[in-house]
Amino acid sequence: METNLVFDKEALVLFKEMYGDIIRLNENQKTQLKKSNRTSLTLEQVSEITERLVPTKAEKFVFFNKVSKILHSLTITLFLMNPDLWKMMGKKIRSSDRIYPMISVPWFYWDSEAVSRENPYGVVKHEITELELNIDRTRQELTISGKAGNFCGLIESDIVGYEANRRPVILPTIPEKTEIVPKYEYTRFRMRVELHNLSVELCATPNKKFDYTFSISPKIYYDSGIGIEMDGQNVTLKTGSISSGLRGDVTLLIGWYPEEKPEHALLAHIWLYVLASLLNDITHH
Repeated sequence: METNLVFDKEALVLFKEMYGDIIRLNENQKTQLKKSNRTSLTLEQVSEITERLVPTKAEKFVFFNKVSKILHSLTITLFLMNPDLWKMMGKKIRSSDRIYPMISVPWFYWDSEAVSRENPYGVVKHEITELELNIDRTRQELTISGKAGNFCGLIESDIVGYEANRRPVILPTIPEKTEIVPKYEYTRFRMRVELHNLSVELCATPNKKFDYTFSISPKIYYDSGIGIEMDGQNVTLKTGSISSGLRGDVTLLIGWYPEEKPEHALLAHIWLYVLASLLNDITHH
């Protein structure tokens, strides 16, 4: 899987309008841009642009929190691994050696009416996304809030489904079609992450222990995302009215996918670089 750092001309133009002429293209890239209205940037170039734009730590904090409010189509997926959850995953008919996400933005859920040859797992994606991210420099804490799909366990597929109004309903029992599926409820959440003892990976590598069926594709996190590994004690998660710490190993994936505002592509990558830089700086000092 190759990292895709290709940007349309409109993304480069918008970035220049917002922050000035700080992109340094070589002659091949200029030719590519002229011929096809798009060009690729190297990881080193994106890093250099980031340092020209926000060279100090204080500027990076301000930039991250400000741009978080500008970007559309942000996505997160949180995986939690502990013995109890692995035991639960053992009930899955398929991929019992892979764990479902605990939290996912956007919300993905199973629907019997969505099952087809093209969509054998009956996965439906809820398009409306609410997501806010903010880093508190003083407390060294990342806060993420919004609405998400919240994992509520495994169920038999003939017991619970979703109608258009998104409320659980009883479905007719069809024994030959019964299997174990995850139940994800759409709920408001708030997550606080203490930024210490973290492992940070820009362009997060897909993990064979994770089941991404009810999540944004892992390629999104590889192309335009970041992975943060930590102990569950770093995370406090509130879903609905219930707030608790997490027990086990946590991987938090944060990314951006260009469905609404493709012209924000370069801005989104700079934002991710800033986040990685801040997390690495905080956790190593």
